[in-house]
Amino acid sequence: MIENAHDHRIDHTELLTFRQFGINHLRYRARVMAQQPSISGGVLLINDTRTQNNVGCRATSNALINYMAAGGLNVAASVTLAEIQALSNEVPFIPGKLDEMVAQVLAHAAFQEFLAAAIRKADAIIINGEGSFYDQQKKGIFTAILGIIAKRHFAKRVAVVNTSVSFTDPEMGLYCDALFGEADVIAFREHASFESALGRWPSRSPIFAPDAAFQYAMKPLPQRQARMIEGIYPNELLAGPIPLGAVLISGTSAIFRKDRPAFTGYHALRQLVVDLIGDGHPVVLFAADQADERLLSSLATDLSLPMISASTGTDALLNYLSSASCLLSGRFHASILAACVGTPLILGEANFPKTQALRAMLKVDTPFFSFHRFQEQRQEILAAINAIRDGGDALRARYRAEAESLAEASSAWVPRLVAVLGSP
Repeated sequence: MIENAHDHRIDHTELLTFRQFGINHLRYRARVMAQQPSISGGVLLINDTRTQNNVGCRATSNALINYMAAGGLNVAASVTLAEIQALSNEVPFIPGKLDEMVAQVLAHAAFQEFLAAAIRKADAIIINGEGSFYDQQKKGIFTAILGIIAKRHFAKRVAVVNTSVSFTDPEMGLYCDALFGEADVIAFREHASFESALGRWPSRSPIFAPDAAFQYAMKPLPQRQARMIEGIYPNELLAGPIPLGAVLISGTSAIFRKDRPAFTGYHALRQLVVDLIGDGHPVVLFAADQADERLLSSLATDLSLPMISASTGTDALLNYLSSASCLLSGRFHASILAACVGTPLILGEANFPKTQALRAMLKVDTPFFSFHRFQEQRQEILAAINAIRDGGDALRARYRAEAESLAEASSAWVPRLVAVLGSP
């Protein structure tokens, strides 16, 4: 048992047996902070998703950090999503007892050894909300607890930005009301969440600032051309060409979940792909998240199709997306990145109604689909893909223009936070 992670004389071998970014990894980071007293001030970013095997998480966290840097806000330290999830696995959850949960986290060794020091040294706490606050997601509840602690116990400025929220579950509502009701800056990334929160906290004035991933619409458009997918382990054998005008098919966060119906649509999805190929559409699969690889790697092997890995870098991904005629996806950030390069969308359901909200933001007019209803919706999807092909460059220009418009507002929370930090 390790008693003191700051002591250089003790054997740290035990820590090496734990997965990276877990509870014990926090202890190593505490040691780094102790060795570098200069790590002080700046921003502590909570729910840093750059370590996730998810193309959208990495893209939006990097974009968020870019916005902060442009506003003169330095991210001095961060708490990763994986670390929040590890903490949630160690602290027993007590329904309906927010104060008791806060007390448990305050008393936990991981908090005392790293999180308390990180919060204490920071000038401000920025919570990257993303899709954390819905149902009874433990990642959302524990993210909220860290924000509540920063505000109530350390008197820090707290901003919750780049976020969605769903109040359908009373338990999540309890934690969101405590966090959002005291936060200094609140910025929602899509209109549905923003509108649901208006007036809920009378002393607060949330703003609408589209997801940070729209930042990529500010980049020059990649040249549209056929490309070769990079082979990335463990899917290096699924590398292959992306012909110009290929249909990209991605997955969704709505399947392979304990709290959702079992997915039984594989054969209908396979038939959709076969129909597309029969209609002359080249098809490339796109695993935007590790869970997508579970669905799509089997399909890629079955039909000898190339697949874009969830580990693909953002710049390479934007190139791949620009080569496609359209993206069929239930992934929020992957769909934003496609729109940023002008690639039309056919959007499907996600783990909560964020893709419906994105559909409205981008003025998408293709049918909304369910991964559980491919059999029923196959012909409608096929017709939409053919219509997109006929829409040509004018349709692509419209998607790019909508993404550029949303990009202009996506950093609206930065000057507000800068102003808050400058106030007494």
